[in-house]
Formats: sequence, C-alpha cells, structure tokens
Amino acid sequence: MSDNEDFLQGDAGSSDTVPSQAGAIKKNGYCMLKGFPCKVTEYSTAKPGKHGSAKATIVGNDIFTGKRYEEVSPTSANIQVPIVTKIEYEVADIGDDEFVSLIL
Repeated sequence: MSDNEDFLQGDAGSSDTVPSQAGAIKKNGYCMLKGFPCKVTEYSTAKPGKHGSAKATIVGNDIFTGKRYEEVSPTSANIQVPIVTKIEYEVADIGDDEFVSLIL
C-alpha cells in the first residue's frame, strides 16, 4: 500500500426514515409512498383471502408538492416512515430588502 491513499469515510448521522409495518400506519400519520414522503389521507385494509395475507391500501399526499400517491402492500410488510419535525414560526417583519424576521 502506498502512503498517499485516501479512503472515503461515512458519517455517523442518523437515517431519515425508520421502518414500520404497513398495518401500523395510521390516518394523518406519515409514510414513504413510491419513494416520496407523504401524509396519509386514507387507510384501509382488506381481509385475508384464500391465497394470501391481509392487504393495506395507503393513500397520501406528498408533503412538499401535494401530489397524491397510493400503495398496496401486505399488512406485515415493512414501510419506511420519514422522521418529520414541524416547527411553526411567527412572522415579525418583512423588510424593504425582502428579508423576513421570524420569531420562534
């Protein structure tokens, strides 16, 4: 090995999502649908059939664009749930130079 080899290092940061079973998703909660973070607007389950397990139908709106996504999966399947932190600010002032002052 030579003395000038550099190796890339990863950070010890946390994940942006955590796994959860599809059967544990609730209406007005959050989950990843088709790879997009969504707020769940509709949730329903179908009973297990003759040749399969119970299915969960999850419908949600993208939290950034508002686009609607739908996904059907077994209730025992893992679905990624994004870690969402919501912070509300109060607008204190909008300056002449279009800078916004906020109050936490």
